Amino acid sequence: MMPTQSVEAPPRGWRFRIGVGLLVLGLICPFLILLVTASSLSTEWKTLISGLLLVGGPEIITFVAVVFLGKEGFNCVKSRLIAFFKYTARHTRLSRTGYRTDLPYQRECIVID
Repeated sequence: MMPTQSVEAPPRGWRFRIGVGLLVLGLICPFLILLVTASSLSTEWKTLISGLLLVGGPEIITFVAVVFLGKEGFNCVKSRLIAFFKYTARHTRLSRTGYRTDLPYQRECIVID
């Protein structure tokens, strides 16, 4: 039996909440481009705002989020994300048909690399 990995309790407070909110905002920034392109702004403004949302915005927002989170908060968020992805990867089962249909794609990726 493997020992379970404990995830520490998140630090409480407004800094942790703001940091997590900014992390989420940094992740959804590129998807906000769809709203910008559907708006009635001029083409120049759409281009400028879309460029900021795609290239500069997420990096700056994520950096500010890590500053708000601090070392303990960032390690807490990181460990929870790693635990989530380990759990989902471990509990995903692939049927025989799924394996056979995915196998050519895996071979193609190996040949391209």
